[in-house]
Amino acid sequence: MLSLLAGCAPQVEQQPFVLPSQPAEFPSDIYLGAAHRAQRVYRVDASRSLVVVRVYRGGRFANLGHDHVVASHQVQGLILWSEDWQSRRADLFAPLASLTVDEAALRQEYALTTQPSERDVAGTRDNMLNKTLRVSANPFVSLHIQALSEVLPTMPVQAEISLNGIVRSKRLDVQVEQKPGEMWFSGAFSLTQTEFGLEPYSLLGGLLRVEDEVDISFKLVAVEFIPGE
Repeated sequence: MLSLLAGCAPQVEQQPFVLPSQPAEFPSDIYLGAAHRAQRVYRVDASRSLVVVRVYRGGRFANLGHDHVVASHQVQGLILWSEDWQSRRADLFAPLASLTVDEAALRQEYALTTQPSERDVAGTRDNMLNKTLRVSANPFVSLHIQALSEVLPTMPVQAEISLNGIVRSKRLDVQVEQKPGEMWFSGAFSLTQTEFGLEPYSLLGGLLRVEDEVDISFKLVAVEFIPGE
């Protein structure tokens, strides 16, 4: 944990604000400055956080395909929980190369009725990363979130989602649960792949395809940063 020490000596213990593999434009300095001003800053605990994307089959031959569950266990980010609700914000990101496809436990949780083979799963992940998302050129999905109200426990926010070089803004309702030293955030929303310039994967001239709209749910656990620890 970052130690904020008084005085002018240079400090090197600022790792909580330099997140692993963060995008070059990630605004760490905003949160570091807020912490210096004794504002409440939280860091997402990736080990206890999860984002799930449900992807659906479509087309006339849809019965030959599978619905899929895509997951990220590596969501990272920082949250500023200011006393002034208008200053509350979060910046989050996830490395797309870390996405998983069709974890058995998640397929069971979401009651998916078909069972793709290991080869199917590997092929789906390869197509998703390299043909649809093109992760070599677009390694991250990033979000900037701003509170729209102080209403709790369901807090409306404006989320700017950056993917494939395109930014789209969406209004979301986020469930907020405050615990000692932690905050929990959860919610769900939908988006389309084409609004981010992505082409849903298809075969046989579209007779078997991935539907454009996907459903996203998330649970984020964030731990408070305490200066001096």
